[in-house]
Amino acid sequence: MKKFSIIFISILSALTVGAMALANTAAVELYDRTAELLFNTDNVTVKAHAEFSLDGSRFKTADGEWKQDGDRSYRQLLLSSPRKDGTERKNGYTIVTEKNDLYLMEVFTPGVCRRGSTGERLSILRSTVESKHLVQLGRALASQADLILGADTITKTEDGSYRVALGEDAPDLVNAALNQIARFAAKRYFMVDFDRNRTDSEMSMNGFVTVTTGILYTMQGISLRKAEITLKPDENGELLLAEGSVSLNLETSADGVKQLDVSFRVEISSRGSTVLKKFDPQDYGAKMAYYAEPAFGAEFGGEYGEATNVINEEAQ
Repeated sequence: MKKFSIIFISILSALTVGAMALANTAAVELYDRTAELLFNTDNVTVKAHAEFSLDGSRFKTADGEWKQDGDRSYRQLLLSSPRKDGTERKNGYTIVTEKNDLYLMEVFTPGVCRRGSTGERLSILRSTVESKHLVQLGRALASQADLILGADTITKTEDGSYRVALGEDAPDLVNAALNQIARFAAKRYFMVDFDRNRTDSEMSMNGFVTVTTGILYTMQGISLRKAEITLKPDENGELLLAEGSVSLNLETSADGVKQLDVSFRVEISSRGSTVLKKFDPQDYGAKMAYYAEPAFGAEFGGEYGEATNVINEEAQ
């Protein structure tokens, strides 16, 4: 999974569930079930909305949906960014996968479907050795939550939800975990290796076309300013809703400390009942492309999957 999971699942859910470290047995079970949802659930629907601001100015709004039905998946990410003239720049994509086949339809080429190949996926996030270690880190924090965060950080509401409130007094271990998650997500989804970014760099964010790329290539580290998050499980302990806001101090290489704010809402539904039929481009108002080129993403310069070839269906 690529950009959808970065914005909605890998960063926010990992930050929400991993770094906050729930303490009691029921909450640790919720952590385990959330990890199961991300890495080992082959039938589910996830809908999400997020807004991103830098120093109080919104620079990105994202709406996404992910559906997994065995070896078929549907993912859509719609992005909106404000222009200086007051209009909105629209971008995004829809991807459908079937086993090793990938079908890509992008907002800036309406009605065009390109076909490539990708590794077969049966879950939302691709499990690797590094992601496994991050999950283990989150669980280790959970087991020591009372010592790390204090007893009043997490409260349980009357409807069974968990509410988490953290501030700038969060322990250093929390910030260390956040930086590890950010480093992992930047490398996996944006192909940015922080080990190549020198600590004495003086690159300014103004030198980049988008705020997002400016953040990625000038970030020296992050720390928590404030987090208010609600996690709502169902009667079986499965996560139904994650929503809230997170404010971070963003240390940049040349522009000082910036404030990065993220508000989000993630809804999980249709476990075991999500249905995706065989892909037909006409169902999406599209036709297969005439041209052949790699299916690379335009928003951040990263690949959508591991798509390497686009098949010229109509020319054959």
